[in-house]
Amino acid sequence: MEEREYGKTGVRVVVLGFGVARLPESKRGRFDLEQGVPILRRAFDLGVNYIDSAQAYGAGTSETTIGQAIKGYDRAKLHLTTKIPSHSEYLSRAAVWRKNLETSLRRLDTPYIDFLFLHGIDWKAFADYISRPRRALEAARKAQAEGLIRHLCFSSHDTPENVVEMKLGT
Repeated sequence: MEEREYGKTGVRVVVLGFGVARLPESKRGRFDLEQGVPILRRAFDLGVNYIDSAQAYGAGTSETTIGQAIKGYDRAKLHLTTKIPSHSEYLSRAAVWRKNLETSLRRLDTPYIDFLFLHGIDWKAFADYISRPRRALEAARKAQAEGLIRHLCFSSHDTPENVVEMKLGT
């Protein structure tokens, strides 16, 4: 499968990633592990190495499904992403954000996340909360220094001009 470099990270991922937002569900929006795990493993066997998730997907079960699916595979060859909500005053608090990171690490059953996204942020949340002292960005940088996060990213539906302003720093 064709690979490309992910931005300027030096990480090579196949051009076809696997978004885990729409796995088969069992009940109340939760993913069916008996169906989801084999689907993911088949993707890995076919060469897919970029898996995109979020805490909210599958009522929190997308990360658990990935955690089960990666067992027995070379973790260094799989590039896991997840998204942690950070867009409100409460969710951007460093302690709350850190607890959410630890939840994702536990669900994914992995010691690190390759690409961690601050989920669904806009310029106002970034300026008012996320980038302030003792908030999500500072907590994410600390986790990155600890080796829990390899690359820090963000997702947004804001205007292109505002997205450009939300620099996470390099």
